[in-house]
Amino acid sequence: GLYPFTQYSCYVTANTSVGEGSPSVVATAKTVDGILSSPTNVTLLSVGPNTLMAMWSKLLISNLAITGYTVYCNVSANQTYSEQIIGPNVPTVRSTVNGTTQAIMFNTRLDPFTQYECYVTANTSAGEGSPSVIVTAKTAEGVPSGAPSNVVAITITPTSVHVSWHHLPNTSRNGILIAYEVKFSWPLENGQFYANTSGATNQLVLNSLQECVQY
Repeated sequence: GLYPFTQYSCYVTANTSVGEGSPSVVATAKTVDGILSSPTNVTLLSVGPNTLMAMWSKLLISNLAITGYTVYCNVSANQTYSEQIIGPNVPTVRSTVNGTTQAIMFNTRLDPFTQYECYVTANTSAGEGSPSVIVTAKTAEGVPSGAPSNVVAITITPTSVHVSWHHLPNTSRNGILIAYEVKFSWPLENGQFYANTSGATNQLVLNSLQECVQY
């Protein structure tokens, strides 16, 4: 068979039982691009709570004109792949780079501490090639994006107060919740005082407070 995207020359001769006649004028033609194989060495790296980097090895095929690469990524739990990572609940658009690029940074509204999947395809004028293997990576932890709700403070003794609250929703934690910090103050003292919970419990008793003081 012929090779794709390759220039060929040809001519025609007439034949009798005696032999072959003179050759015709030479004609040339170039075959169209073929469909590429899949890119190799695809990796997906976390470079922050809202950023991933996809990398791959450039295809080195002399007889194919690679017009670009397309990178597809989405949240791992979602089996319908997006054409660019911009979060699990946001419509997405395709991200295509030129044929010499071997990496792309995704940093448009990615969710912190979230597992993503990614694969890469190569493109020619004939279309899109086979997908690469699927690779995964999790974005780094970030600071919580919400605040505890339903905070209640109840006096239990003249010098102690019980504080409780509703846990921060999982969607707002952006990482592994290790503790809560309760901040309190009173008018006769400058600044704030702090008390940390032991682990991710949703209640705390403030002790050794001043009697008859509004905190």
